[in-house]
Amino acid sequence: MKRLVFGSALVVALLIAVSSAVASALTPETARREAKLAAIEFSIRHQLDESNVGRCRRTSAKAINCAAIAKGETSAAIKTCEINVMVRAVEHQFYTDVSAAITRHSCTTVAKERLTSSAAAKAIQAKADSFAGAKTELSSLTRLDDLTYLASARWIRPSAHPSEFSTTESCSVSLTARLAAGQVSVETEGFACF
Repeated sequence: MKRLVFGSALVVALLIAVSSAVASALTPETARREAKLAAIEFSIRHQLDESNVGRCRRTSAKAINCAAIAKGETSAAIKTCEINVMVRAVEHQFYTDVSAAITRHSCTTVAKERLTSSAAAKAIQAKADSFAGAKTELSSLTRLDDLTYLASARWIRPSAHPSEFSTTESCSVSLTARLAAGQVSVETEGFACF
């Protein structure tokens, strides 16, 4: 009977020693791993594309606080979230578990610039009319990316060298419209008359 009591006491003492050793052994690597998992879960829940854990700071023997950032992008906006993750060693009767919880998050959304076809056409038309010195007609308007359109404009003018067959010539110019810092700029690229 003495052996059974002594053996039971020894097992309980070992379990307590092991659980307290595990609890005090909450390492920054473990905290970073758990914070990364919490940040990934946050990113999935909020439909964001990526997450990264930054600095981790120990607040006690059983708690580490980590900062993380999650980012996502749609065609219209860029969303960035700053996340605070608290990782704790939670003691149970016979084991210690690690728990991570998001204690705070702050998100900002910034609209992406996008050149609309109507704004591009208006700016290109004005530049083409100014270049030709007459009213022009846009013959094509093609989006190259979110900020750029390529277009071509044509017009008819009196021929520089009229002949008995034609007194006018047809001219065209290629133009590129770009949106930068909220302003649309248009450049001419090629000009030909025939």
